[in-house]
Amino acid sequence: ASIHAVEIDPLAQLQAAENIQNSPWAQRIQVFPQSIQDFTQLFPDKQYDSIISNPPYFDHQASSHISNEARQKARHTSELSFEALLYCIQKLLHPQGNCSVILPVQEGNNFIKQALAIGFYLKTLTKVQPRADKEPNRLLIELVQYSCEILENQLLPHP
Repeated sequence: ASIHAVEIDPLAQLQAAENIQNSPWAQRIQVFPQSIQDFTQLFPDKQYDSIISNPPYFDHQASSHISNEARQKARHTSELSFEALLYCIQKLLHPQGNCSVILPVQEGNNFIKQALAIGFYLKTLTKVQPRADKEPNRLLIELVQYSCEILENQLLPHP
């Protein structure tokens, strides 16, 4: 199987390419230095069995300004809203495929609502706790495009 990575930040793309060259899977991984929106337009008929994303989640209107433009693009929804990401996932995901994302709890719940509203189904929801005495701070979300039972679980640190 081949792996395609999409990275909008040029410096992160160079770091990814270097990491790939040092991995045993270098021949199977290709990095595309562009936005997921551009990638989706460039490959409109491409379908993937699995899509994994660590999407931007800071609301560009509600959060403070980050001076580093590359960091701004990577962390704020100004360049990639959840709606735009979900549209791209719908276009690129095989009907029997799955999509996995990691998000903070509040943003993750918002992402799930938007995904369900456009026809995705929640397959797995894992609540990640940073420590046993803390509330979950991240959600691992798996979405599919077919009806299924939801598996909910908790990920706790090892004592």
